[in-house]
Amino acid sequence: QSLSRQFHMSVPAISSGFKRLTGENYLTYLHGIRIKNACSLLRTAHTLSVMDIALEVGYNSYETFARVFRRQMGVTAMGYRKKSVSEIGAD
Repeated sequence: QSLSRQFHMSVPAISSGFKRLTGENYLTYLHGIRIKNACSLLRTAHTLSVMDIALEVGYNSYETFARVFRRQMGVTAMGYRKKSVSEIGAD
């Protein structure tokens, strides 16, 4: 809605243009960016809890973060962290 006001365009027009440019709707695109950042933090920021990482990447709800992470990555955030740590240790 803020983009709509800023560019004097309707929300559907903004949404349509965004999807045309990126191939994804805005929310799917945003979730992808957030989950990519979360994966990076899960691999490197071992002192941060998974909840802290969820907040850091922009999720106000841990439940939403957990659901989106599992849907996109096929594993829980903690499972992803454990797998990353074990892969690093195997090197």
